[in-house]
Amino acid sequence: MKKVKHLLLVLVLIITAVCILNVYSNNVMEDLKGNLVRLHVVANSDNADDQDLKLSVRDSVVEYTNKILESCESSQEAYKILDRNLYEIERIARDAVRSKGYDYDVDVSLGIFEFPTKDYGNIILPNGEYTSLKITIGEGLGQNWWCVLFPPLCFVNANVNAVVNEPDADNDDNNREDGKVNEDEITEQGKEALKENLSKTSYEVIEKSNKGVKFKFKIIEVIENAKMKIQATFKRALKLR
Repeated sequence: MKKVKHLLLVLVLIITAVCILNVYSNNVMEDLKGNLVRLHVVANSDNADDQDLKLSVRDSVVEYTNKILESCESSQEAYKILDRNLYEIERIARDAVRSKGYDYDVDVSLGIFEFPTKDYGNIILPNGEYTSLKITIGEGLGQNWWCVLFPPLCFVNANVNAVVNEPDADNDDNNREDGKVNEDEITEQGKEALKENLSKTSYEVIEKSNKGVKFKFKIIEVIENAKMKIQATFKRALKLR
């Protein structure tokens, strides 16, 4: 009987701990999702020319979005500005494609999209669903380019930026699990912008220490991974009906 009571006590403690961690994870993720607007550019293919084209589209779009979001003070305001200028952003992206002699279609959308974990060297963002401007060139089967539009962390000069240009073509969903960045870390100015827009708790979670990724981040990553897998399972089950 005592063993049963002990087992029940352990079970209750485990359930309580999981619930507390889930609430903690939800609070951090809601803060991140509510205060960041991200950018995702997908190339037509992994062909070298298509990859160069992706970067040309990136440069043109980021140059424009940096201007229209220059005085933006919140993610909500950034969303509204991007939404109002969606057709112009699409035109700019199409012009960038045409200027290189291609006739690929370009799809530009603003909404909620899934992102894998992204490691920016000194800042790491957990996987999950984020508000994002997504630009798909042609078939959209090539490598991705990722960054954060608000607060403004996207710059076209690789010497002062925190952008991502990473090979993930082996994954049909254009999502890489390792999420390693091939370019520079987020600048001190970029980190300050994140501090201003996120809660202290959230910023401490995503800021990497000298020892690497923090335990708190790992907890959130595990919980978010579990949620996404459960959601994917339900979606597949509904499709089979």
